[in-house]
Amino acid sequence: LWPEEEKLFMNVMCLNEDALAFEETDRGTFKESYFSPYIIPTVPHVPWAYKNIPIPPGIKDKVIELLKEKIKAGVYE
Repeated sequence: LWPEEEKLFMNVMCLNEDALAFEETDRGTFKESYFSPYIIPTVPHVPWAYKNIPIPPGIKDKVIELLKEKIKAGVYE
C-alpha cells in the first residue's frame, strides 16, 4: 500500500474499532428488529450413522474449553 492508503486504512480502523470483535464474548448479533433469525429448513430424514471422529487425548481439554467458550458466547447452541 502507498503511505496515504495506509493512513486511510488506519483512520477507518480507528473510526470503526468498536465494531470489531477480537474475542467471542465481544461478538454480537444483528438486532431482530432489523433481521429476523435465520432458520435453516430441513426435511424429515434418518441421520447418517457415521461414528464421530475421536478427539486426540493431548488436545481434549483445549477442545472442551473452546466449546464451552463458544457456547457461552452464543456461537453454538
